[in-house]
Amino acid sequence: MIVSFHVTHSSVGADTIGEIIPSLDKNANEFVRSQPFISEYVILKTCNRFEIYTACCDNDTATKAFEYFARSNIPYAKNDGTWYTLTDEASIKHLFRVTCGLDSLVVG
Repeated sequence: MIVSFHVTHSSVGADTIGEIIPSLDKNANEFVRSQPFISEYVILKTCNRFEIYTACCDNDTATKAFEYFARSNIPYAKNDGTWYTLTDEASIKHLFRVTCGLDSLVVG
């Protein structure tokens, strides 16, 4: 099972993302490593996105954990689209779009 967590220029805006990434980046490794249901992970970080892709044994638990992580590390975060999670096929599809440059602030 795969769950990914995303905060991007699309979800918060290019002006705001720079304020959010440092807090997420500071706490992400420790948070993910402390989750017993996550067996593997990778963090993808650029100036316009912060994403965590995980292999886990329970998508629902991972999704709830990422909601907690967001609320703890994004000062004004509500479930208003500031962050989002994707699971399984949607997560993989998104990752391929990112690696191909199709989900960039400037496409390509």
